[in-house]
Amino acid sequence: MDLTATRVCSGVNSNETLLSAALVSAPCSVDLQQYACSSLTGITAGNLAGLLKCQLSSSRSYSTEIWKLLFTKANDVLDGALVIFSSAAANMSQPIRGDVVSQVLDVVGELRLERISPDQWTDLSFISMLLGQYLKPFLPFASPSLLLCTSSKNLSCQTYQHILSEVPLVNETQGRDMANFFILPFLRRNATDAGCVSTANNSVEWLQKNFGPFSQFVSLTDLLSINRLFDPLETLSNLTPEQMVGLIVNTQPGVPQNFIINTVFDHLLVSPVQRGFPDVLELLYIFSTRNPLSCQTNQIIFTRLEQILSSGAGDLEPVIWKSLYNFSGTAPADCTLLPVVNECPVTPFNETRVCSGVDSSAAQQCLNEGRICGFSIAAHACAQVLNVSVDYLVTLLNAHLSVDDMSSAESWKLFLTRVSNLLDVALLQLSNQSVWWSSSSASVALDVLWELRLDRLTDESAVVLWLDEHLRAFLPSASGTFLQCLRSQNLSCQSFQRVVGAFDAGFSHMNDVQRRTVVSHFIVPFLSRAGVACVSNNSSQWLISNFGQFSALVPLNQLISLNPQFNPMSSLLYLSPEQLVGLMFDDVPGLPEKSVVINAVFDHLMASPQTERIVSMLPIMVESSKTRNISCASYQIIFHRLDHLMVSVPVDLESVILRSRSALLQNVPQGCVSSSRQVSVEDALGNKTNA
Repeated sequence: MDLTATRVCSGVNSNETLLSAALVSAPCSVDLQQYACSSLTGITAGNLAGLLKCQLSSSRSYSTEIWKLLFTKANDVLDGALVIFSSAAANMSQPIRGDVVSQVLDVVGELRLERISPDQWTDLSFISMLLGQYLKPFLPFASPSLLLCTSSKNLSCQTYQHILSEVPLVNETQGRDMANFFILPFLRRNATDAGCVSTANNSVEWLQKNFGPFSQFVSLTDLLSINRLFDPLETLSNLTPEQMVGLIVNTQPGVPQNFIINTVFDHLLVSPVQRGFPDVLELLYIFSTRNPLSCQTNQIIFTRLEQILSSGAGDLEPVIWKSLYNFSGTAPADCTLLPVVNECPVTPFNETRVCSGVDSSAAQQCLNEGRICGFSIAAHACAQVLNVSVDYLVTLLNAHLSVDDMSSAESWKLFLTRVSNLLDVALLQLSNQSVWWSSSSASVALDVLWELRLDRLTDESAVVLWLDEHLRAFLPSASGTFLQCLRSQNLSCQSFQRVVGAFDAGFSHMNDVQRRTVVSHFIVPFLSRAGVACVSNNSSQWLISNFGQFSALVPLNQLISLNPQFNPMSSLLYLSPEQLVGLMFDDVPGLPEKSVVINAVFDHLMASPQTERIVSMLPIMVESSKTRNISCASYQIIFHRLDHLMVSVPVDLESVILRSRSALLQNVPQGCVSSSRQVSVEDALGNKTNA
């Protein structure tokens, strides 16, 4: 007995009769050490295979020395036992344990593989038989030492590739062991066909033949060092996200960086989720935090991400926005990431700054429970997990946009980008609810929505459709900045008029400042630039189409300067009381003499007495007379028409007209109106009553 057997079997008493019986009926009822320390007289290949079946699937563990002693004594039947076990392993009721199988394979390697001649290692039929008949169930569990030993044998490319094809990928640890201790050591050998390059017609075939499923555990640098002809752009479908990041950040001789990045992006965007686009972006960002990317690389990445947003990112949109945030933080400070295409400002974004001091734990609790609580936009934006439904988003937006919320533009932008994949549907639902917002929070949110949506639309009809279908509720709150950006869109007259119609629908929900902002920052600048393009021969139609209700806020002279063909006399129905007074009192070019104008205005008012317009116009007329130089002839016509107006109006309007008449008399030049007209209101009303 050698030293190993002496050490292993010290103190072990083996009953040969019992062991022989156990091998047949219940091999694992006896400790493996007792088998190893017995003579194993009469053991058959079937007995040893049965012992392997139960031991390799049991929870027991034995030393390598015990297994080696057992196999040495059973050497004559070992090969047959391996054949029997290999054919039966796939149908075993209990799975085999990898750590024990690895141990057994190490011993088999020592007893059998070391005896294989160099010529046999190059013999494909022999290696195929060895793996297929004897070792197939053991292969996924080969230890690093056995893998390294095998890689050093006299393998040909064909036998190496066959071994590789027979080993399935089980888990990451096994995969990395295969790559580091078998694949790379073999392919790096300075052999006649180093890297087995000549066995493949292209890069894809070379990668599949020589790395199989284990290519994911090899860096792109290693692939290129082994095969200088390897073209990773041909093998994008076989590369992992980590390898694609390596391709993006490392220059390839003779290939422009922008071509590489664009090719990788094109590949990923065919099926972004399945091909790992979010993973590539995240890994690329992590790399950039340690090794800042060049300005050019950042610019190419930013351009592609912006193009994705413009073309519709769908469920990927939050991922794209997060990547834009991330890369803007790691790009060189003096790097212009995107060309400035218009004067629209971009809201800066910095999640760290927005969330500094924001405790979102309570908001997170509400989100986890699906409850809507009264937390700020910042608290939602900074929540670790923002997994909300469309209904939740609709309710939350309605609550915050209907009040003067103090949330910053940065908070809104961070929040809206995190829910951007739900945003279109939520905005459409809100628009269909016919809600209107006229608040500072809606104004801030609308500015951000310009950046997230409208600024990325290249088709003017899409811009108009978005305003009308998704953002109508926001329009009463439009800021000067939003309106300036809107007019920079190169809208056609038809599109401009549709936009005016959208704003006009919210006219009654705006205050005076908001209405005048729409006129001064959008309508008038656009028409001034458009020139005669939007002019119409029909003055009323021109006014309705290009101004809507906002026309009341534009002075007559400005209307005429925008459209020299505009004839206010044919549009009296659409002029405001202020404009009607201006028509009578001011020097408006292109009009007939004042008597004709004044009579036309009063004829309009009397055609079907319009109580509101009469009541609104009279005090404006009185006030205007104090500051304007009105001729005596005009006064005389006005008083004459006021007298006639008294006849056609309801009784409750008589006192209004008389008071206005009396006030107007105070501004008449001396001697212009006869004393018979200077009657007090009380006298006039009294006389009319007595009559």
